[in-house]
Amino acid sequence: MSYDVYAYPPDSPAPSKGQAEAFLRSLEITPGYVPEPWTEQEIERRERVVAALLEKNPRLRRSEFNFAFMARRRKITEVEARARYQHAELTPPQEDLAMQVTIWRDHAFISVPFGFRGGERKLVFDQMLGYLRAIRQAAGYFAYDRQAGVAFDPINTRTMPSGLYGSILDMFHNAIAKVAQKPPPES
Repeated sequence: MSYDVYAYPPDSPAPSKGQAEAFLRSLEITPGYVPEPWTEQEIERRERVVAALLEKNPRLRRSEFNFAFMARRRKITEVEARARYQHAELTPPQEDLAMQVTIWRDHAFISVPFGFRGGERKLVFDQMLGYLRAIRQAAGYFAYDRQAGVAFDPINTRTMPSGLYGSILDMFHNAIAKVAQKPPPES
């Protein structure tokens, strides 16, 4: 379970929830879908975003994909696997705050696990906003916090509110506590 924030290409000069939701709906994949090969422009944009994020945080590491394994697992050729999985995934070292940034041909998203509290939560959201700003500058994307239902321009945003993250985390911990307090079912 994670808290995900999307970076999406704008259709207008101002971010909007409706536009962001429409874009996310367009990403829904139908069974049997085979993506078109990426264009040079898409590859260049992905690499600009990766470079901007690595400049923002040189500790991020780019994941290397095992295309042969992916091909066997999905019963496709390695060439097909390389064509399908051209996105980039960036993650920090294990000792840093856990976060994954995934860059696709026409959007990016940042995924943060639930579990950060207090000062760590503020650090995670500050770092996420910094990454979203780097993506905005490199690709022109606005941001959308799907959990909060808020679209925004990261360049014009001072801080990302983390209250909803905390509320979801509290609900999660309360549910676990309730389950832990219940006696086991009788056999």
